[in-house]
Amino acid sequence: MTKETSHGRMRGGSTRGMTQYELNEATPTMLKKFIEHETTNSTEVFLREQ
Repeated sequence: MTKETSHGRMRGGSTRGMTQYELNEATPTMLKKFIEHETTNSTEVFLREQ
């Protein structure tokens, strides 16, 4: 897991790899709030554009 993570960061860190790593290893509560916030914002923008 550590090798994959460092490899992902060297590649510039794909969003999926970073998210998986951070959700598991970093501060899950903060990241979940951030992801929920981003999802809500993009949903609101999407609905406004309809």
